[in-house]
Amino acid sequence: MGDRIDEEFTRADEILAGTLKTFRDEGVRPDVYAAALLQVGVFSMLMVGEDGDEVVKFVRKLIQKRDQGQKA
Repeated sequence: MGDRIDEEFTRADEILAGTLKTFRDEGVRPDVYAAALLQVGVFSMLMVGEDGDEVVKFVRKLIQKRDQGQKA
């Protein structure tokens, strides 16, 4: 990623970290907020023109990383 994209990603990551804290503080179950975040992420990728098959491949790679004990 370029520097600007890295900066934006870091900013988005910080915002989401705050959102996760809010979910926990408000007592929202992890499976519920995880599904909501996944839905927002997938819809966002599709709305910016990502191909559905590519989105599925991306999610499968995340699952593979998790299975190998890596961070996303």
